[in-house]
Amino acid sequence: MATTIYYNTNSGEPFRDLSRDRKKLFLSTEPYFIKRSREDEERDLEELVDTEENEGVWLFDAKGSRWYNLVQRQSKLEENGEIVELSCETIPLEAVDGMQLKVENCSHYHTHPLKIGEIFKRQIKQRETTSDKPLSEKEKRFIDCSVAINLSLPSLDDIRTYKNILKRLPVLEIDFRIASPHGLITMVFKNGAIEADETYQNYHKMRENGLQVTHSKDWFYSSEYESHAVLQGIQYFRSVMKPYLKIDFKFREELAKRPFGFI
Repeated sequence: MATTIYYNTNSGEPFRDLSRDRKKLFLSTEPYFIKRSREDEERDLEELVDTEENEGVWLFDAKGSRWYNLVQRQSKLEENGEIVELSCETIPLEAVDGMQLKVENCSHYHTHPLKIGEIFKRQIKQRETTSDKPLSEKEKRFIDCSVAINLSLPSLDDIRTYKNILKRLPVLEIDFRIASPHGLITMVFKNGAIEADETYQNYHKMRENGLQVTHSKDWFYSSEYESHAVLQGIQYFRSVMKPYLKIDFKFREELAKRPFGFI
């Protein structure tokens, strides 16, 4: 069933069709859309994850095979010549007031870039290293695995964003997907807007209890492949959030060939 979404952009301009000019998704702060299949653009998202430092965010309308760019502002914070924080502002999706967009069977996509993971790793290692006790190679590996898991999962802000979309647009058919260095995660709120707040609260507890990024957290660890640690983190996420979220994770093609049977 088609749902009408209302939106307002910073520029006051509606989404512009760039399908003739652009054949791939690209990062921009201007409202645009392109017509491309889900399969083609999910492959292109991998390239953006690997090459761009900023996140991208799109709403995909499966009925019309349209990808709507939702980013309208990017910001970067630097200290001593190093990037310490990257963030973006997205176009709010509302139930009333604004320009109209009719969509059906949607997916909310965004990227967790590889470069953000590199920033996190550097910051955590600097924070947890002291002059009298440097980190061991195994402790550094704990951090690498923890960051890989966290990049593969939604952040607390991501879940808050999803919750707000569902509460503002409770009849919208939508799932939420994140492309990251290891693969693509898909999440569906099992009870939609009804338990959106409870889902957020329980995810917050899970993050606090099991997924802090630290050199001493060895719950999810692999000395061989980060993807093995990611699988353990995904399994934990799925088990804890099973009452609230349906969760699927698809590893990138080259990573899916690695042996996972011993986990």
